[in-house]
Amino acid sequence: MNTSKQSQARRGTLLLTRLERLSDVVYGIIIWQLFMLIPTPDSVGKDWGSLGAYLDDAGITILVALIGIGWTIVYWRQSCRHLAVLETTDGLHSGLLIIQMFFLFVFLYSMKLGVDIGGMAGTWALESCSATAVGLCSLLAFQHARRKRRLLHPDVTDEEARQIAVRARAEPLSTGITIPFAFITGPLLFGFNLTWEFSFFIYAIVVAVMHRFARNKQQ
Repeated sequence: MNTSKQSQARRGTLLLTRLERLSDVVYGIIIWQLFMLIPTPDSVGKDWGSLGAYLDDAGITILVALIGIGWTIVYWRQSCRHLAVLETTDGLHSGLLIIQMFFLFVFLYSMKLGVDIGGMAGTWALESCSATAVGLCSLLAFQHARRKRRLLHPDVTDEEARQIAVRARAEPLSTGITIPFAFITGPLLFGFNLTWEFSFFIYAIVVAVMHRFARNKQQ
């Protein structure tokens, strides 16, 4: 029996290592592809002639790409915190993280679609929904790992795990809030809904509120 448990633990540790490597590769690909959305003279066949003309013509596309890169980095940092406190993984946990990676590619596709064909409610909603799905998968996976400390490393304190869980909840909540903004007709600039674009910046407020709420709950 002990041999069986040791073998299972070894397999879980190896699978966790492979998940970490796969996660880093996927996030690297997503960030690289989002950088490729930023227009260059070769990619769009234009010669702007000056920085001002370039920013005037491509500024919103650059903003869209930077917002996407920013959110991808937020999720990557959360993934690093999440995986760093684990000792092993199991089938449900690893399955949720693989599904999360699928939604990361859907997020990338929705952003590229919006840039290529122009923004519309459908592409904006797809981007918000896929970003929310990425966060939900991460949250569900960490809650599973945290329950009864089944996958956590022995050195990880309950407080440390709680703080990671608070941030994990903030991400899907923030992106979920942006979904209705995709259908609100706000100021448009070069086909982009500025109300929806700037709604993504609510993340910092949500994190601050959730941390304050968690501290008050402990007192």
